Amino acid sequence: MDLPKTPPFAIRARILTPLAAGGTRHEPDGLLVVDEAGRIVSVGAAAATPATELLYPPEGPQTVAQVLDSGFRVFKASLVRCLLFGAIAMIAGQLPPNTCFCASGA
Repeated sequence: MDLPKTPPFAIRARILTPLAAGGTRHEPDGLLVVDEAGRIVSVGAAAATPATELLYPPEGPQTVAQVLDSGFRVFKASLVRCLLFGAIAMIAGQLPPNTCFCASGA
């Protein structure tokens, strides 16, 4: 399994961790969530985590309705992050082709 290169991400895996009071905690089906800053937000049982946090991969084969629902959830989660880049690309596309030469004085 390849780990994501940049945060945020969630990893579903077996978790074995030491406890502060001694001993260990074992989650055979665990979920580790990392935020945008690279900090671990939560570690626990995957069943205890709402399904909206884990966008991909799906747990198994999906019906057409479930695929569409997953697509809309990913779109909803990524829309705000991509909105600024989309606006900049739209504005840059509307500029005349020689704008770069005018700005540089050529």
